[in-house]
Amino acid sequence: MRWRWCQIQFVSLTDLKLISWNLRGMNAFDKILALKNLVLEQKCDVCMVQETKMIKMNQWMVRQIWYDAYFDWEYIPSTGTCGRSGGLLTIWNNNKLIKEGGRMGKNSISTLFSQKDDGFKWEICNMYSPCGYNERAVFWSDMEEVRNWWNGPICFAGGVNAVRCDEERNMGECDSRNTALLNNFITTQELVDLPLLGGAYTWSDMQVNPLLCRLDIFFLSVEMDLWFPAAIQVALTSVTSDHKPIMLVTKPNIDCKPYFKFENSWIMHKDILRKVEQWWGIMKFQRIPSFVFFKKLQNLKYFLKNWRREEFGGVKKEKDGLTEKIDCLDHMDESYRLSHEQFEEMLNCMLRLKNITVRELGSGIPGQRKMNLGGVIQTHLTFSGLLMQGKRGTQFLNLRLKERNVLTNKE
Repeated sequence: MRWRWCQIQFVSLTDLKLISWNLRGMNAFDKILALKNLVLEQKCDVCMVQETKMIKMNQWMVRQIWYDAYFDWEYIPSTGTCGRSGGLLTIWNNNKLIKEGGRMGKNSISTLFSQKDDGFKWEICNMYSPCGYNERAVFWSDMEEVRNWWNGPICFAGGVNAVRCDEERNMGECDSRNTALLNNFITTQELVDLPLLGGAYTWSDMQVNPLLCRLDIFFLSVEMDLWFPAAIQVALTSVTSDHKPIMLVTKPNIDCKPYFKFENSWIMHKDILRKVEQWWGIMKFQRIPSFVFFKKLQNLKYFLKNWRREEFGGVKKEKDGLTEKIDCLDHMDESYRLSHEQFEEMLNCMLRLKNITVRELGSGIPGQRKMNLGGVIQTHLTFSGLLMQGKRGTQFLNLRLKERNVLTNKE
């Protein structure tokens, strides 16, 4: 009973968000933008990317992804011809987590953290398993070395390119050898595989009749699980990669009050100055000038909120609706084969969502900080050039529909 009492007393009060995503290349503009938006939306504390396919990376590149200036990072360059294989990136909030040590493997980045608020030490291992069986055996042997390097609380995150059982894929049988390697590692190292929320699978081959598997994971040691007993892992919606991003949340039911945020793009609106002048004149307060100025500035946000809802609310509502529709069809695709109309609707939603993001980027403020990733992404991309991505997306949609019609006719 005394041991159980201590277990309850030492539960962490820290709320953490960890994101892991096999992006299948950071050298594509839409994928960089999707990653940036995900990190900004979730305000995660650690972001791990697999298969970056980037030979070189610098501070400026990583700054474009993170949501503020308080971060640190480590990476392993990609290999193969022109760096088209592998590559890992780990970014973390150094205002909340202090790096105490690290270990670099061929296919893993291990980072030892201590939390600023309570001093709790734990390790995160960003990993990606090779596809070949012999390489996988070496990989899992290296993961055992990672566990021996730090025998305290640890979290493994990334892609394992294997499933634990046949239930983690929607068709066919799993490779028994790779499954044995994965299960043996989990058993010998006494790891906890948390249930996956938000979907049963994390990878799709993106075909008409797709193969779906759960290839992306978070594994926790027993000590880590006891320290964060309410932790859950969630599969998020992916609109640009065949892998879904997954997120580990240590406190999933934290309620927070929404705050007002002024968008720089509002300044470019043709009516903003006239509206602000009108609203400022409507508000009447009595007392000293500093108090009147403060109260007017404080209440101006309520006028701006209503104006934003009228002018820009439609775009946000459309984005949320498209994302929700894609997620709904994605869940349906896990249970049964989508009809021709449903498949066409999902691809159209993905294309429309991508075009909305491109339009928002094109309407930004001239001179504001752009996502300059050196030779990877050119800063002089014009709005018309970005719209060509939408044209290519339309061609892709037509090609996929033709393939589906051919397969349907054969059946």
